[in-house]
Amino acid sequence: MDLQRITVCVLDSNPEYKIEQLKLKEIAGRKKVASYLFPSNPVVGGYLAHRKGTTSEGGILGSGPAPTAGNQQIIVTQEIFVGGKRAKALEVADEEYKVQAGRLEIARRNILSRILSSVLRYSGFKREYEETKTLYELAKDLRVLSSARAKEGVAPSMDVDVAKAEELRLWRVLQQAGRKSDTAKGELLVLMGASPEEKIEFDITDLELKELPKDVSSLVKIAMTNRPEVEVSENEILLATRKLEQVKLQKIPNLTIGGFIQNDGFNERVVGAQVSLPVTLWRTYEGEIQSSVAIREQAQENAKVTERLIRTEIVSSVSNYLALHSEIEQYDPSYIKDLDKDLDLLKEAIRFGRMKVADALNSQRILANAKLNFILSKTEFSLAQIELVRSLGLSFEDHLKEIKQ
Repeated sequence: MDLQRITVCVLDSNPEYKIEQLKLKEIAGRKKVASYLFPSNPVVGGYLAHRKGTTSEGGILGSGPAPTAGNQQIIVTQEIFVGGKRAKALEVADEEYKVQAGRLEIARRNILSRILSSVLRYSGFKREYEETKTLYELAKDLRVLSSARAKEGVAPSMDVDVAKAEELRLWRVLQQAGRKSDTAKGELLVLMGASPEEKIEFDITDLELKELPKDVSSLVKIAMTNRPEVEVSENEILLATRKLEQVKLQKIPNLTIGGFIQNDGFNERVVGAQVSLPVTLWRTYEGEIQSSVAIREQAQENAKVTERLIRTEIVSSVSNYLALHSEIEQYDPSYIKDLDKDLDLLKEAIRFGRMKVADALNSQRILANAKLNFILSKTEFSLAQIELVRSLGLSFEDHLKEIKQ
């Protein structure tokens, strides 16, 4: 599998990313709510009454029967927005959507950083295990050769014990490398939403980073332009400001308009209209305004914290990247190839008695540590490149190139 396929698997199955997507979907629903033309549905009411007069109202001199009449009324009322409340609600919903879209991008980048690091860590541990296994097999061969030489009387028996001790040491190192490789593979499979027992292979061994400025001030400018956290902080301040404006508008009550048709008295028909206006008397919304002002100030301070955090991350990632870059440059490619040849020559030297076992084992340990340190440095350097791209807010796809076996 390559990084592109792995990324798709992770984003499709990662619950953290899905939660952020669902939050965005929720806010999209709130945008629809804010777009409603009226704050509530119309209210339809009515009544039916029976009116009966007195005998004094019946005919001449009140000699007739008491008159009766039916009273009916149908009234329809509708609350309407006043003072641009609907437009302000739409602005708030738009800002909420922008903030959540930024948070979704932050989650995507963090997940991509984790998956890239997991892939490179697993590949590095796997190479470490394979190299350690080769060294362990070499130690076994040296132990067998030293035993044969001891039996022939051309080498002291202590050489056998020394060779056995080195074999046991490398066996322990091999077990540790195997555990690290298995753990890294399990974490990677869980991150991909696969079973930890599933078999998977990668041909990615390294990453190549696009050329970037080396000075921290230039990198900080790049990060402040590209990091989604910066835009989210700015949008959070704007969102808090819009909500404050929305709360202030609550002091302006909405109007309720209505119309009615009435049959009153003795079949007297009346058509009329009405307007209702709530009175802001006891509830002044001062508490809500105070709370919204505090939330906006918090958003402003959070933006400063985010900027400081970004600067700290850049200083750390640049320092780590440059240090590991210098370390990798110390390993000449021809030197790494010579290490393998030297390890093979050790076995031949023991076999033909050109070197003492103790000297051979000591040389083997030095050469083995050099090779394992190179593998570890390459893995750490790849991880440093991923962290640098993440801290700068740059695209992983555009600035990191896969290097395959």
